[in-house]
Amino acid sequence: MKQHLLLLLLTLFLTAHYESIIGQSILIETQTGETHTELLSNIQNLHFATGDLVLQLNNGSQTTFALSGLKKLRFDTSIGIADQRVEKLMVIPNPATSFIKLKGLPGNARNLSVFTPDGRLLLKQGIESGSPQINISSFAEGIYILNIDGQTAKFIKQ
Repeated sequence: MKQHLLLLLLTLFLTAHYESIIGQSILIETQTGETHTELLSNIQNLHFATGDLVLQLNNGSQTTFALSGLKKLRFDTSIGIADQRVEKLMVIPNPATSFIKLKGLPGNARNLSVFTPDGRLLLKQGIESGSPQINISSFAEGIYILNIDGQTAKFIKQ
């Protein structure tokens, strides 16, 4: 139960809309009093595996924490404002029926993820250069959350 609650909270936070805010961190405090800090922008994937919290970083390294050894997990609220010339991630058309195109991608964007509003991962794929097109024809009608390198956008499938 604790694992599912942590997963839900982390998914909701990581997919939250923080388009131009940088410097937010995850702080993991262990039962021994040690604190591990990692910038959210450095985290490629965060998941749970058989009683462990696993952080996979953009540089390819991985850090694993036993859930039984965790005392506290929190997010640092200290923030800075990114360069205001950054374009906002946009989904076109919205609402859509078959395909969506992405505009305002981060310069080094490599992967995208699509989540349902309850946090289930529906699609994860690499991004091709230019203005990528994503086939959403197999999605059920509803609202979806797109996440690309910390930027999020919502879209509607009709």
